[in-house]
Formats: sequence, structure tokens, C-alpha cells
Amino acid sequence: MEMGSQICVRNVTHFYTNRYTRETVLALKDVSFEVDQGEFVCIIGPSGCGKSTLLYLIAGLMKPTMGEIRVDDRPVTGPGPDRGMVFQEFAILPWRTVWRNISHGLEIQGVPREKRDEIVRRYIQLIGLEGFENKYPYELSGGMKQRVALARTLACNPKVVLMDEPFAALDVQTRITLRNELLKLSLQLSNTILFVTHSVDEAALLGDRVIVMTKRPGQVKEIVQNPIPRRERNERTLEDPAFIRYRNHLFQSVRAEVQTAEYEELVQRS
Repeated sequence: MEMGSQICVRNVTHFYTNRYTRETVLALKDVSFEVDQGEFVCIIGPSGCGKSTLLYLIAGLMKPTMGEIRVDDRPVTGPGPDRGMVFQEFAILPWRTVWRNISHGLEIQGVPREKRDEIVRRYIQLIGLEGFENKYPYELSGGMKQRVALARTLACNPKVVLMDEPFAALDVQTRITLRNELLKLSLQLSNTILFVTHSVDEAALLGDRVIVMTKRPGQVKEIVQNPIPRRERNERTLEDPAFIRYRNHLFQSVRAEVQTAEYEELVQRS
């Protein structure tokens, strides 16, 4: 593991059993990459290439069939407080208010009430939840629910934040708003972020680097460096010629994998 690397994935291969067909599926094959401390890295690739599986393995929710995953040079053997996860679904507790949802992880950690309230207050302000502290999830829009889920994860101050298509279920305008706010927020915090998405535009704007996965079994096809530093990225970046070339490269790289997968599926059916 190189100096400064927070996440180290080495030669990870993973099989799983389809619960409906009982067929053994090779999801990931010989995947290796590293993510530096404080870096924002996105993962994109065709549907079914193992992006979410990879995130769950790093979270410790599953164990790889082969290979090794290390965080801070310690092997991942299960979930831990050094890693926090934000899911695509609005994974917040319906019987708790916004305030108490955000404080939930801190309560589990045994953080004293006064300190807990200070932390919750900070993240409510950072993530734009002022005025919603006493609302219940059923009173919130999808975008607000996802803000709560993000605040709850960040409040526990994990070294690594794992995000599994957190904006996929949102409407386009809300998704753009949260994407831009997450980019700004990442500049204020020191967390390392690994972000899975189907959206090339989202990955291109958010990621300091983007990992492009092949069709299943997922392998690392390439890792592409963003030409625009994070502090300079905003909506105007979308019109920058260097950014457009970078974004188009990512699009063509993913598209080639999707087309190959579609062709192979057609051949198998014929």
C-alpha cells in the first residue's frame, strides 16, 4: 500500500449465487486499485458489472471470494466505524425526526448528549436541513430524505464514505442540486469518498479520478484523472473544452463496454 493510500483493493475476485436460479455468477475478476486519503473517486460501468458489489466488499458487508481489501493498511474483515455508507434507497428511520435520525449513529457510539447535539447542529447547517429538524421522514421530499441520510453518515465522521448511487432515485433537478452541494461539501471535509454512479456526467464532475469498469465480470478497464482540480469544478466547468474532452472519453469508454455486453447477450439468445 503506497504512502497516503486510504483504500487498497488487491486482486479481488468475487462470485455470488443467484438466489432465484441458484447459478454461480462471477461478478468481479482480479480488481485492483488504490484511493488516496481525502480523494473523491467515482466508479462507473455497465449495469451488472459489480460496482455496488465492490462497494459492499469495501464496507465489509460481504467478503471477497479471493483477494484482499485494506483500509488504513488494515484488512477489512467486516463493517467498522472507519467506513460509512450512503445507499440509493432512503435508509432513514421512519419513527425518528430529522434531528434524531442524524444523531442515531452518535448515540450508538456513546457520544455524550452535549457533544452529540453540537455535531448534529453542524451537519444540519452544512447540508441545508435548517427548519426541518423536527420533521419526520414522511414529511420530507426524496431529496431531503437523502440529505438526512448523508448527514447521518457524515456526522459519525468516518474516514471513508461509500456512496452507492445515492441520487439515482431523485428527479433530474434535485439530483443536479445535490451533486453540486456534495462537491462543495467535500471541499470542507477531509473524508475519502468512493462514489458509484451510472451517470457519466455525475462521475466526470465529482470525481478527482474515475474508475471505469468493464462489462461483467467487472474488471478495471482504466482509471482517468480529472483535468480540472476539485476546487475549480462547478456548473461552468461543463463548458470547459478540457472537461468536455475528458467527459467524452469517459462516455465512449463506458459505451464500448455496454455495446459489447449487448452484443454478447444477443449472440447468446440467437
